[in-house]
Amino acid sequence: MIDSIELKNWKTHKNTKLRFSKGTNILLGQMGAGKSSIMDAISFALFGTYPAVQHRRVAVDEIIMNRPQQEKNASVILEFGIDGAAYSIERSLELNGSTKATLSKDGAYLQSQPQRVNEEIERILKVDYDLFSRAIYSEQNRLTYFLELRPAERKKQIDGLLGLDRFAAAQENATSLINRIKDIASEGEKTIAQFDVKKLKEQHRALLDEVERAAKEREGLSKELAVQEKKGKDLSGELEKTKKMYNRKILLTKEVAELKSRIGVIEKEIEKIRKRGVADKASLERLLSEKKKSIDLLTAEGRKTDESEKKAFEELAQLTASRSEQQKWLVELEKHLGKCPICERDLSEEIRKRIVDEKSSFIAKLDEQAKSMKDENSKLRKKKEEANEAVSKAKEELAKLQMESETVERLEGYVADKDKAAKTLGEKEKELGTMKVDEESIDKMQKEFTQINVKIKEYSTKIDAISRAEKEKSAQAGEKKKEIETIDKMQEDVENKKKATESLVAFKEALAETQTMLRTRLIGSINEIMHEIWPELYPYGDYQGLLLEPTAEDYVLKVKTSRGENNGWADVDTIASGGEKSVACLAMRVAFALVLVPNLRWIILDEPTHNIDQQGLGRFVKAINEVLPRLVEQVFIITHDEMLKQAVNARIYVLSRNKEESGGTVVEAY
Repeated sequence: MIDSIELKNWKTHKNTKLRFSKGTNILLGQMGAGKSSIMDAISFALFGTYPAVQHRRVAVDEIIMNRPQQEKNASVILEFGIDGAAYSIERSLELNGSTKATLSKDGAYLQSQPQRVNEEIERILKVDYDLFSRAIYSEQNRLTYFLELRPAERKKQIDGLLGLDRFAAAQENATSLINRIKDIASEGEKTIAQFDVKKLKEQHRALLDEVERAAKEREGLSKELAVQEKKGKDLSGELEKTKKMYNRKILLTKEVAELKSRIGVIEKEIEKIRKRGVADKASLERLLSEKKKSIDLLTAEGRKTDESEKKAFEELAQLTASRSEQQKWLVELEKHLGKCPICERDLSEEIRKRIVDEKSSFIAKLDEQAKSMKDENSKLRKKKEEANEAVSKAKEELAKLQMESETVERLEGYVADKDKAAKTLGEKEKELGTMKVDEESIDKMQKEFTQINVKIKEYSTKIDAISRAEKEKSAQAGEKKKEIETIDKMQEDVENKKKATESLVAFKEALAETQTMLRTRLIGSINEIMHEIWPELYPYGDYQGLLLEPTAEDYVLKVKTSRGENNGWADVDTIASGGEKSVACLAMRVAFALVLVPNLRWIILDEPTHNIDQQGLGRFVKAINEVLPRLVEQVFIITHDEMLKQAVNARIYVLSRNKEESGGTVVEAY
């Protein structure tokens, strides 16, 4: 049962929420009030679409509320219960056409993608949108729609409602496919007839024989080539080794000559040194040590003399400065005959004379000390010069000793070099003696190696030529094989297509039989239900029964009268009033719903009373009040007919809207 629906920005509904009851639910209002929009929203919530969208009669911006202003999105929330579980679906639609969907069961999340929600809804309800729109949802003013059609179109529409149109389409497709397969098989047979298969197979066998012969010849040459390549590889290694040995021999010969020459030069140098005479190395080392110590002592003495001379010079400088100061005083005293040159105090002649004598005596002493110091400095300078001369002489002697020591070391080096060179010479002469290789042997090996390479090249050239021919013949054999296989496949395909044609003919016949059988069973079930419910929907004596009779080109809805031909059965369209037609069509719609969707006892009727007269409308209201709730779990009726307010057992919502001001839908419970 559908429990409730909530609409936001859906067409003319700004924010509408309706709760539905078991039995009949009526949405009453004038045209444009937003009644059908609610049923469209139920279909959209369940399957993401509704008939007007499927038939492209509305655009997205017409679904989303656009008055008094264009909203950005719209949403629908539908709550329903089935098999004891409570479900909630929410779908939203954006102006750009994108949609979102969520499905919950007993408050727990199930799916969140629109396609997945659709699949889950179909699984839960056991019905898809196509069946829902055919069996449950009757669009506006379409209750008596089938009676208004031409016979052929009515046959097509009811077959579609019952799902039998798929069998007819399948039969048409099967016929088209049978003809197409026959044409293809015929073309295949014509193509096969153009080939001489026996000749192709003989050519293929001959090519394979040539390939086999070429392969054997190539394998024999490849083995011989491998032998020659091994010989060449072995000889190449031996030749390389011999060349290295020969190059080593040349190098050794050169090195032996160089060593002999070097030993001769060293011997001459040794002889020269020994002719000049050389001292004993130990004596030289002792003399060198003594001479270095002597130089160190003389150098230390010179440093002391330098220090003494420096000190005497500093003392002489101080003495000279002191004498200069005293001389200055003496001169000042002579200038100032009666006064002290420092404090300006008056001096007596006696005091002045005494001071002058003291200063003069002191200056004389300083002069004597200075003379003595100068003499001492002269002695120190002379001693320093003598020490420097001794150091220079000792250094000259040391240099001679060092030169003689270097000569001794050089002699020792020459002797050591000679011994080392002689040892190396012996080793190289010994190695040279083991090398039994010459240019003639190398030339012989090189010639043999060249001959092997010529053979290798000849074999490789032959193998390449045979391989190319083998590859070419193999390719030709492959092409012939492909031709043969293609023809075989074509032949097999022709046979398969003939078998397929036979199977399709049988399938087509089975489809026709199945369609007939299903039509008989479905119409039989529908007629059984209409037979049961007709007395309740139409409890009058003039029409005792109702049935839908299939013919070759039509479906005829008939009522049973108390008189007339054909056992009293007459075409509803010819004898019934508008109201009687509507009740008959309502019975048929109920029967369709119960047969096609037995698990969902829902029916949606949009403006079902548009052509029912006043008397028929009363009967229709009675059916809504008393009969439909016993047959169907939930009925939704969309109407503008105020008389349906008399359906006291129904839940009624009255919808209104101020269209002049582009107002939204207002809903009131009645």
